[in-house]
Amino acid sequence: MDKLFLVRIDETISAVVRANSKDEAFDIVSEYFYTSKDFYFIKDDIDEYTTKFYPGDCLFKNFLFDDDYGNILHFDNYSFLKSELKEGTEKYIWEIISNNVRLYFSEKPELADEYLRELKKTYETGDYLNLSKELKLFVLKRQFAKGSYFRIHEVDLSDTNIQLI
Repeated sequence: MDKLFLVRIDETISAVVRANSKDEAFDIVSEYFYTSKDFYFIKDDIDEYTTKFYPGDCLFKNFLFDDDYGNILHFDNYSFLKSELKEGTEKYIWEIISNNVRLYFSEKPELADEYLRELKKTYETGDYLNLSKELKLFVLKRQFAKGSYFRIHEVDLSDTNIQLI
C-alpha cells in the first residue's frame, strides 16, 4: 500500500512523495532532482563533484586521508611518505585510496569497483571519470542525507485531515 512521505532536502526544498517506504521515497526524490530540468543545477553539481579533481570540494578528496598521515597528498605528508616508503609510495597511496573508496561505497561494493576502475583509467589517460548514473545518484543521496535540514517523515492522514510535522 502506498503511503505519503514528506522529504525535506534543505531549508527551501521539500517534496511530498507517494511510496511504500522511506527508502523508496528517498530514491524517488533523488531521481527526480537528478533528472528534473527545473533542478538542472543539482545534476550539474553532482556531475562535477563526482568526476573532477580540483582543490575545492570533490568526491575524490574524501579518499585522500590516512589515520597516520592525514591528507596524503599534502606536500609535507607526501614528501615524508616518499622518503619513508621510497619505491612503495604509489602502492601505499593507492591502498589508502582504495580502502577509503570501499568504505564509502560499503553498501554497494559494485560502485566501489566502478569508481576504482574509472580512477585507474583517469590516472592513465588524464580524462575525467566516466561514472554511471547509479553511482552519481548514490553520491547525491549521501550528500542530501548529510545536510542539516534533511528529514523524511511519513504523512498519515488516515484518521485526520492534518498532520503537523
